[in-house]
Amino acid sequence: MGGGRGGGLAGDPAGPGYRRIIIRPQVVGGLKGARVRYESPYGRTGSAWERDGETLRLEVAVPAKTTATVYVPAAAGALVMEGDTQAAAAMGVKFRRRDSAAAVYEAARGRIESRPRGDGRW
Repeated sequence: MGGGRGGGLAGDPAGPGYRRIIIRPQVVGGLKGARVRYESPYGRTGSAWERDGETLRLEVAVPAKTTATVYVPAAAGALVMEGDTQAAAAMGVKFRRRDSAAAVYEAARGRIESRPRGDGRW
């Protein structure tokens, strides 16, 4: 399936058949957004993101009985939200770790927003 590079959707080898999903959007250059979806054996899965000024909005679709590892492009110190709640405290979203360019969550569904830290870096 592949999911397209911009949308960043892939199956996770730890959960064959899209029981586990990896969502790692590629926010690069002048690209303002991307959308991808896939009909998995468990239902529709997908990812859509867009830049809106200094906010990056990421929506994920995760079917029932599956989970997704979601890499939210965000520099250290960036505010990452799920609705009106910090993503780490939101229902259905668990913070796992930070890597050099993203905050990594396990999610069952949701809309996640990333706002850059003070220097404007994601």
